[in-house]
Amino acid sequence: MGFRFDSLLPIAKGLSVTLREFFRRPVTIRYPEQKRPLSAIYRGAVGMRRRPDGRPKCVGCGLCETACPNECITITTESNPAQPTEKVVTSYTLDVGRCLFCSLCVEACPVEALEMTNAYDFSTDDRSTLIYDVDRLMDLVDKQGKEVATLD
Repeated sequence: MGFRFDSLLPIAKGLSVTLREFFRRPVTIRYPEQKRPLSAIYRGAVGMRRRPDGRPKCVGCGLCETACPNECITITTESNPAQPTEKVVTSYTLDVGRCLFCSLCVEACPVEALEMTNAYDFSTDDRSTLIYDVDRLMDLVDKQGKEVATLD
């Protein structure tokens, strides 16, 4: 019943693994203080582009609303009294909580008013805050180039 040296080998192997991992760079990212860099082809939430005068680029054709598989886009339009062939968008809402981020609405838009942004953090405890109007959709596009996630 003496001391067995062959029992030290497994202990030494386990200790070597522990020491090797102790000096390795950590993999954990402390979200939300640090954000992981996004891929160039990342598809986040849908945003609305602005015209040069600041108005939304949407013409109210309704093709994005038709193309959406989850029916999360709602558009209401009125006819323009000055030009009867044009429509005026009175409201445009997108429910981000139901959106699949599939980009079918972006592909369907004939005037390229919609684009996929890099926005991805929509965590909330109130679902009504996930319904975006035109102004919030345009803000997503405006913020897109300003907030670049970097890893230190």
